[in-house]
Amino acid sequence: SKRQPIYARFHFMDGEYRALVFDSAATAAEVVTMVKERIGLPNAVQGFSLFEVFGALERNMLNWEKVADAMFKWEKYSKSTHSQKELRLTFKKRMFIGPKLVPDHQIEFDLVLHQALDEIRNDRYPLMQEEAPFLAALRAQVETGPFDPAIPPATQYSGIIEKYLPKHLRQAISLDDIVAHHQKVSGLQKQECNARLMKLITSWPLYGATVFEVLQSY
Repeated sequence: SKRQPIYARFHFMDGEYRALVFDSAATAAEVVTMVKERIGLPNAVQGFSLFEVFGALERNMLNWEKVADAMFKWEKYSKSTHSQKELRLTFKKRMFIGPKLVPDHQIEFDLVLHQALDEIRNDRYPLMQEEAPFLAALRAQVETGPFDPAIPPATQYSGIIEKYLPKHLRQAISLDDIVAHHQKVSGLQKQECNARLMKLITSWPLYGATVFEVLQSY
């Protein structure tokens, strides 16, 4: 019998997604190639993979696994547990090979930047307290524009702090420090801000590493 094509959304770390139609026998590696082609990411750019994300659970799909099987598995699990969660097939970088360089290709740059920002917010990359105001200032410059002295700092930065900083730093940093950094970068264009932030992130020893939670028992 003829196989029916499968429709699915593939999510990215910046909140965007692309919808694709693919064969029900398509493997994760084949779908990764399709996603790359759809978003204009050169096939020569390596290290990207598909992840099954279901609530707090996240699993990297192996190249040979069929995407349709993963979708069926999680749909069956969701029904049997009466879960309100849905599977998010997520495209992101898994392997960081070679020196820690800022990507040259704009699409790869955007993908790894937003992936790194998600890792920072979820405290998987250890952001230092003295680095946090600089990060917040760069994101404020990108999202809200140059520093505006007419807007109270609490109003100007509360959304940025909530969106990009890990919980333990949100109350620990000084708004005055963010203001000072924001004033210094107010003349920068968005791409310059992103490049500076990516340069900071790639300088960290743990950039590109996967940090696992470990439960120690005595």
